[in-house]
Amino acid sequence: MSFYKDSVATQRLPPFLTLTSSFFILHSYFLLLNYCFLLYQKRATIPAPKQGDQGMKLSQLHKGDKAVIVRINADKALKERLASFGMLRGEELEVKGCSVGKQTLEVDVDGTLIALRAEEAEKIEVEKI
Repeated sequence: MSFYKDSVATQRLPPFLTLTSSFFILHSYFLLLNYCFLLYQKRATIPAPKQGDQGMKLSQLHKGDKAVIVRINADKALKERLASFGMLRGEELEVKGCSVGKQTLEVDVDGTLIALRAEEAEKIEVEKI
């Protein structure tokens, strides 16, 4: 019985530590909720493209061109990878460069430089600005 009484789990923390840690947990939770809401709100305001309308592909842009992402026609894994870099529908991007045979593109999205293969760039529909 004395083992349980003396364990760390049964000892009480000072009140200021309890309030501070609770505050940071709640603050982090509200920041996450706010970020999710803003992301949802941004995605909700972007008009969905028409079904029959085939836009310009990212692979058709040249160095220095700016565009907005309209649609990403890719499998789930590629969409998640692109989203982790910040490539979401409605984001503005700029083509910084491309290889000689245009096999790879260097794209700037919100300050992040992303290298894409031609096959991946072909799956991204954009609207030139």
